[in-house]
Amino acid sequence: MTLENKFQLPNLLKVERNVISDIKSILEEENIKYSKYIFVVDENLINVYKDKIDFIINQLGEDNYIFCVTDNSIKEVSKLNEKVFNFKADLIIGFGGGRVLDICKYVSFMSKVKFISMPTALAHDGIASPIAVLKDKTGITNSCGCEPATAILIDLDIIKSSPLILKQSGVGDLISNIVALKDWKLAEKHSGERINDFAVMLSKSSIASIITREEMSLDDYKFLETLSYALIMSGVAMEMAGTSRPCSGSEHMISHSIDYVLGGRAPHGIQVALGTIISLMLYKEDYSNIIDIYKRLEISLPKLTREEFLRVMDYAPETRKGRYTIFDTIDDKKVYENIYEELSRMGIF
Repeated sequence: MTLENKFQLPNLLKVERNVISDIKSILEEENIKYSKYIFVVDENLINVYKDKIDFIINQLGEDNYIFCVTDNSIKEVSKLNEKVFNFKADLIIGFGGGRVLDICKYVSFMSKVKFISMPTALAHDGIASPIAVLKDKTGITNSCGCEPATAILIDLDIIKSSPLILKQSGVGDLISNIVALKDWKLAEKHSGERINDFAVMLSKSSIASIITREEMSLDDYKFLETLSYALIMSGVAMEMAGTSRPCSGSEHMISHSIDYVLGGRAPHGIQVALGTIISLMLYKEDYSNIIDIYKRLEISLPKLTREEFLRVMDYAPETRKGRYTIFDTIDDKKVYENIYEELSRMGIF
């Protein structure tokens, strides 16, 4: 999708340990004022983080409403938007994963109410992106243009305690930028699509900050800090470009197809990690270093049968019609059979 070409950054970014202990003073120092706020949390996390949520609310004041999110549907967006209006809230605080932050981001965009983003996981690059992934009435996900949060507060202690697979997912989503940039360059050459070089620079920098590290551990605070900044850079690249192009290409189409055809097999970033390898194979590019990173971080890719794989690859181009990618250069779908054989030989399938 193409967004309105404008560039807006969050006013505040904090990535550090135990950031929630200073949340009130942080907001005061940045002159982020409010009188009534709505605290939005995933229904599955409210008990997991009860002590931390209570601490945040005690700091920020009692004039609040706690809104529990059940999914990332347009219906939830409407419910939260109505509550913001009726409660006369002038601040939204989102505490949770992707579906919480996407709903808050979109409601903030519609209502023009400030939004503080407090992610509990680094599962994807949507933390600072101008895009909200929402489900329509039929259950189909759509990427909706909006604006980044007013402030992003990442507590590394919370991130470290998050499930391993979500941290792995964040790495997978980030590394996929390699393919996204190749597809964007291909589109420039064959369809005349314009490239934003600043966005390309940010996307490349975000990749490099991770793949060039000698030490990689998803339990290491320094690595998680680097991953946080890298995912934020990806989001800013999309905001700068006015499109998701710097971070989403054929590899994301493969993930979307897995969702549509098979109902999903793994978190978004893990599916995208598989898509990255497949797309690099289509480009006939070396992917051994990417496989090495997956092994070092113990990232297990979803396994598909031959029939499932071929169905996924057949439908993948349909997930983003009009977006020129490596798929537009494929004349003989027999190449998919060859890729499946190679992935099976490698033990991925």
